[in-house]
Amino acid sequence: MKPHYEKCSFSGGSYVEDGERNMSEYAGSSGESILNIEDSEDYQPSRSPSFSIVSELSANDSVSVTSCMSHSHSISPVAKRKKNLHHPQTIDKFVIRTNRLQNDEKIAQFVYVTNSPFRMIENPHFMNMVQSLRPGYSSPNRADAAGKLLDKVSERETEQCAKGLEGKIVNLSLDGWSNVHNDPAECACVTTEEGKVFLTETTDTSGNAHTAEYLQEVAVKAITNCEKKFKCLARSLVTVNAANVTKLRRNYLGESEESPKLITYGCSAHLMHLLAKDFSVPVIKANVVEIAKYFRNNHFAAAALKKVGGTKPTLPQVVRWNSVVDCFEHHIKIWPNLTTVCEQTREKIDGTVTAKVLNLEHKRNVEHLLSTLKPISVALNKMQGNSCFIADAVEIWKRLSEILKREICDDRVKLQALKKTNGTSTVSSSFFCKYSQYSVPGSNLNCRRGVGYDMDIQQSSLHNANYNKLQS
Repeated sequence: MKPHYEKCSFSGGSYVEDGERNMSEYAGSSGESILNIEDSEDYQPSRSPSFSIVSELSANDSVSVTSCMSHSHSISPVAKRKKNLHHPQTIDKFVIRTNRLQNDEKIAQFVYVTNSPFRMIENPHFMNMVQSLRPGYSSPNRADAAGKLLDKVSERETEQCAKGLEGKIVNLSLDGWSNVHNDPAECACVTTEEGKVFLTETTDTSGNAHTAEYLQEVAVKAITNCEKKFKCLARSLVTVNAANVTKLRRNYLGESEESPKLITYGCSAHLMHLLAKDFSVPVIKANVVEIAKYFRNNHFAAAALKKVGGTKPTLPQVVRWNSVVDCFEHHIKIWPNLTTVCEQTREKIDGTVTAKVLNLEHKRNVEHLLSTLKPISVALNKMQGNSCFIADAVEIWKRLSEILKREICDDRVKLQALKKTNGTSTVSSSFFCKYSQYSVPGSNLNCRRGVGYDMDIQQSSLHNANYNKLQS
């Protein structure tokens, strides 16, 4: 009972609500280690002694001991409850609030951007994944993704495009496309001076003859749409070099010095692709394609080619402008493997294919044609670059002409095609040079500003011409 009584008398018999005490320890003069405990200011001190002797050090000890307990505080449960009453806590910081419509739009936008089929969001595995990430939430069905959600996402993206294009001078590009069902459409895109590209309009052109008169209506509508809907000014127009579009630029949109308000010109990258088609030899291409298809589609031939270390042959694609050159390069690269397969398994490989593979004259023809098409391919890649400007295109054409004249110096047909293409490519370039002053670093090309035209028109229409990138 005595120890218990001493503990009770030490606290003065009073209940200290906050339980805070300042404790300090010091060493006495007689070598004693003293623990001093002072009561809180809100309560009277206890009548019991305010300190107790913890230990006694012997006189032989040469080291003085001090305690490390200093200003330690502890808060009682009652004080904690009082503190929480003044600062009530909620579960908001433990909960992430989301909107169902926002989640639906995010899923729908993922489907649109990845070009995935709408039925993907009704796949059981996709729905289970969504349930695991967000219990209690069910993803939209494909009818909503193809309907109301598509409209909402389209409206939001259109508003963002309008904010990014407001008050800017842009370059407008028109090009014809077709979907997987072969339905034709005309797409209008604009490019800003910073190099950002925006799709502004798509027009269904099915049921209409693609004449110059009809394409003029499409072009005028696209230009008007830029001004009214997106609050931007189209001061230059780039199109492909088909005959009907060329007539459109020449007769209706004013590709002339007398009509400088809207500058129109043909795509130099597309023009270079047409030059490569003129230089190509159909017979050589057909033989290479036949060999590539056989070793791609025949199971035994494909396995035999893979066994000797060859890779699968590539095929040219109509929509990939440099794919013919890639096909020829890959054919020359794997030609040793092809000959090995044809020699070792002659009885199992088609005789016609074997004869074409082992024909050295055919291989030499491919190499010779590749030496002509390769400079065009390199120039075309530069032309399609994001940092290629009008003046850069003129310099690329100039250097390419010098290379090709050395390669085809004895071929009159190809020289005539090169001359014709050069004449077409320099028309628009010369037109730009009459208005602008732009020099290409590292070259002798320098366009001087013309005279006799209104400076306001030059600044509004040709400011964009110096900076807008070529559209492929």
